[in-house]
Amino acid sequence: MRALIAFALLATPALAAAQPAPGNRSCSVRVHGLNFGVYDGLTAAPDLSLGRIELRCLPLGSSAGARVTLSTGNSGQYQDRVMTNGPHELRYNLYADPTRRRILGDGTGSTIPLPPRLTREFGPSVFRVFGIIHPRQLVPAGEYTDTIRIDVEF
Repeated sequence: MRALIAFALLATPALAAAQPAPGNRSCSVRVHGLNFGVYDGLTAAPDLSLGRIELRCLPLGSSAGARVTLSTGNSGQYQDRVMTNGPHELRYNLYADPTRRRILGDGTGSTIPLPPRLTREFGPSVFRVFGIIHPRQLVPAGEYTDTIRIDVEF
């Protein structure tokens, strides 16, 4: 079985003012979502993908204290996210590291928010998102998607 896989991270709207008032901050999020391409459920190897989230806060440098979390998406749980195509589900997950051991989430359970150590003083803070579709899932062909909400707290 082969399935075309598309995945998008959806950022919640963020207001970005050109010159925020003193003491006020605003952030904007730009997302380069994951696209897993064609998935083959007969393959023993997982399907891997890489995405990127860019966070730009004004005034510059104010993203250093921001907390960036990701939602569970369609599944309602972090441990086993799912992309759907009608009633069909394809298990996957999102990670903060290339070894795919630290699940991205809101910091509850065994999840972590986007690592604050990656924030930059000038320009956007860039976070890499490592995705994996678990192997040997026999699903009908089609486009499987999930929408992940990104929350920025500061």
